[in-house]
Formats: sequence, structure tokens, C-alpha cells
Amino acid sequence: RRYLRAKSRALGHEGALPWHDLFAPLGAESRAWTVEEAKSFVQRHFGGYSSKLADYAQRSFDERWIDFMPRSGKRDGAFCAPIRNDESRILMNFKPSFGSVSTLAHELGHGYHNLCLRERTSLQCDTPMTLAETASIFCETIIKRAALAQSTGTDRLAILEASLQGAFQVVVDISSRFIFERAVFERRRQRALLPSEFCDLMRDAQAQTYGDGLAPGSDHRY
Repeated sequence: RRYLRAKSRALGHEGALPWHDLFAPLGAESRAWTVEEAKSFVQRHFGGYSSKLADYAQRSFDERWIDFMPRSGKRDGAFCAPIRNDESRILMNFKPSFGSVSTLAHELGHGYHNLCLRERTSLQCDTPMTLAETASIFCETIIKRAALAQSTGTDRLAILEASLQGAFQVVVDISSRFIFERAVFERRRQRALLPSEFCDLMRDAQAQTYGDGLAPGSDHRY
């Protein structure tokens, strides 16, 4: 909530942040990253934590496990899938921004998790989200810290904003959706709900989670 209020001030608002500016950009990157620069940066800073992790990243590059570039018909976002033994394949749409460098590190974290699970049974490899995202976010954090250490000005602000926005999504937004869904199931045991009641439950869930970080009257009932 302090982050939302600080972002509101940075965008020139009085008080809390209006809903329509939740994802408004802050800062501007001056550097345009290439794929080769991203690969080198990730591999080098992975090595600062673990040579095994760095070697895994290098192997994924050498054996061309990653589909980097956007093309017609290819959806945005990123995905990592185990293939066989200790191998994975990664799908992403690389853009010349630090966000793509961070995404590369994140997906390689999933791949490294798959490497660590290679001796496990199929049932043991089916992990809950809280475990499945641990290695990926850890790897992403290694890269973000390295980037912050060598960045200044608007570049540093853009990296911080992306990191805080991601934390906000997990801690605040997803929590609000859980509260909403739980309330729907509890009410639905008694009777069917009207559309207006769904809206009321959503606004109540946002009030519980966004709190005074969100401008009064700007919540999103849909």
C-alpha cells in the first residue's frame, strides 16, 4: 500500500492511486538489450551464486533450448516445460528491455528446478504453485539485484517499479481474488447470486487488500 501511494505521488495524483494507473509506467530504460547480452549477463551472475546453475544456463544456450524471438502467431508471455531426463524447453518473446532479461532468468529457474527433479517420480514432480515458482523467482531476484547494483536514474527506477509491481500483484491482487472466490462459494451454498452481488463481493475484496493504497471510488467491480 505504501508503494501504491508513492507511485500515486510520482504520477502527480493527490492521495491514493487510481485504479486506471495501477500499471502506468515509471522510469524509462536507456539501454536496449540484445539476446547475446542477456545470455551473458544471466550466465555470469548465476555463477555468482552457483557454478552448477551457471553451467545449466550455458548448456541451455549451447544446445538451443530457448525459442527467443517474437514471430507471427506466437503468443506473448513465457513458458518452460520439461522434455526428458534433465532437459527443458523455454518459449518466450524477447524484447530489448531488462524485463526480458528477467524473464529469461525466471524461466531458466524453472528449468533448473526440472533438473533437480529429474530423479523424482512423476507424482513427486507435480508441485504446488508455491514450490513451482520458488527457483524461478530466486533466479529472477539474482538478476534484478545485479542489475540494480549497476543502474542509476530512470533505469534503476524502471527496474524497481517492475519488481514492486510484481510483488504487488502477488501480495495484493491475487489475495483479493482469493477472498472474492471464497466469498462467492460461501454465499453460493445458500442460493444463486445476482450480478450486483458479485460486484459487491469484488469491491469488498479489493477494500480488504488494496486498502488505502487505492483511491476511493476507483475500485473495479468487474
